[in-house]
Amino acid sequence: MKLHQTLMLSAALTLLAGGPAFAQAREPGAPISAEGKTLGDCLSANSTPAHERMMKTMLIDALNEDTEALNKSILAVTMAVMATAQQSCGLKLTDLQKPMFAEGMGVYGEFLGQKVMTNAMAKLGM
Repeated sequence: MKLHQTLMLSAALTLLAGGPAFAQAREPGAPISAEGKTLGDCLSANSTPAHERMMKTMLIDALNEDTEALNKSILAVTMAVMATAQQSCGLKLTDLQKPMFAEGMGVYGEFLGQKVMTNAMAKLGM
């Protein structure tokens, strides 16, 4: 495993130990820092079909109440989004401990969840 991958895995496990990144929901109406919004907007602009597939899997695992599968799917989506944040949005490993990271992940999680649900409703003709 490359050093870069090892560091990303370590960061993801650190995040998961404190709760999954997408589960770190903020209070409705709570302000988002400019940095968090910028990161979330960048992630949204760089969203991939793979992120969508992983989000669908994560949602299915949550609905099935399969904790083991859910933990794996959360790790997969977190790792993929962290890679995008580093490669496309200028995120540094030191930024993972900053509030802006959780905020940006929350913004992106909302965007991705809404996109997945909108596509599902469209397929149902709703």
